[in-house]
Amino acid sequence: MIDGSEELLSILADMPERFLLLKHVKFADGRELVSINGQLNPLVEMIPGEMQFWRLANIGASNFYKIGIAGMPLYVVATDGHMLSRPRKTTELFLGPGERIDAIAIGPSAGIYQLKTIPFRDQAWRSEEPSIQLAVVSSTGPARGVTSVEEVVLEQRIRDSRWVDQVRGAPIAQRRTLRYSRTSDRKVFLINDQVADEARIDQTVRLGDTEEWTILNMDQQYHSFHIHQTPFLVTHVGGTAWPDDSLRDTFSVPPATSEGPGMIKVVIPFTDPIIRGRFVYHCHAVDHEDKGMMGVIEVRD
Repeated sequence: MIDGSEELLSILADMPERFLLLKHVKFADGRELVSINGQLNPLVEMIPGEMQFWRLANIGASNFYKIGIAGMPLYVVATDGHMLSRPRKTTELFLGPGERIDAIAIGPSAGIYQLKTIPFRDQAWRSEEPSIQLAVVSSTGPARGVTSVEEVVLEQRIRDSRWVDQVRGAPIAQRRTLRYSRTSDRKVFLINDQVADEARIDQTVRLGDTEEWTILNMDQQYHSFHIHQTPFLVTHVGGTAWPDDSLRDTFSVPPATSEGPGMIKVVIPFTDPIIRGRFVYHCHAVDHEDKGMMGVIEVRD
């Protein structure tokens, strides 16, 4: 969790801060529990019109989640600790393993609201997972004018220069492609047809360069892209321009379909001298990276 957000967005300074950390456990008999802060279906208390600073993260090992609260939008202010230039209103969030989102929550009109997973197809050979109730939001007390509070939130701006703008405008020194795949028995996961080998250097990059990487997902399930030492800017998802307003540390890669592989494009700045040396990039689903979906990069002068 990155401190100092209120220095860039002053409206956050006096807000109650709430952590919502998702984690799951699977049992041998097929049962699964999903907790928030180690609790099952906890109560989240709010007052209508009250603003809270919610810090959400998927700290589980392998599951991908789409979540939302019917009748209660959220206002995203940061992804993986990197601030947006302005709050972005949304009714659902997608969180792969290791992904983090900071958002402003506004207490809705008095009532009970359910934070749930939203069904989607994570793996082509399985049916959609049923919706799971994760938490209950209880909004009680005198209203503070929810509509006017939303207007105040959406008017917020970060005026200072941000790293993401430098990354977006940097010249591309080189373009690379990573190809995610697996064996048919799902026991081995590959990048560019290779299993991870810590003794092998898969990519060599010059310090100071900014590169564009295309990640192709040949598999019919979600994977993710995560690289150590430096964030990145997502520019395309599934062949469509992705107007991201912040940097990422981890991003989910959609599965292949009958129309072709899933795909994202990212712009990565290898510009900070402290990152000189060897480190890794990988899928952040632990069972995928443990089975080989990882590569080694070396940044040199």
